[in-house]
Amino acid sequence: MTTADFLQAIKEKIARQYNDKAYSHMRNRDYETALEYYEKGSQYDPENAYAYYGIGFCYHSMAYQEKDTELLERAEENYIRALEVDPGHEGSRRELEKLRKAMEQFGIR
Repeated sequence: MTTADFLQAIKEKIARQYNDKAYSHMRNRDYETALEYYEKGSQYDPENAYAYYGIGFCYHSMAYQEKDTELLERAEENYIRALEVDPGHEGSRRELEKLRKAMEQFGIR
């Protein structure tokens, strides 16, 4: 393993740890804290589609709770980012479709 490969493996491990912590907060509907952990994870591994999916999901959920359409747009940006990183990420694709339908219903699109 090269030094670069080793460093990348460490970054991916740290990102995975942050994502796991974020997921536990997201399950408890503590979206603000989950966002903090997902953001940290995406900083360590910017090619981690799951982190962007998690960020999008948190914003998506918060948008409904707070009735804030700006949060829907943030969710959309992050689902799209996840799909740019991994075009086959089914969770992002599914949630993006739901989000866009909701945006149409709210008259945002």
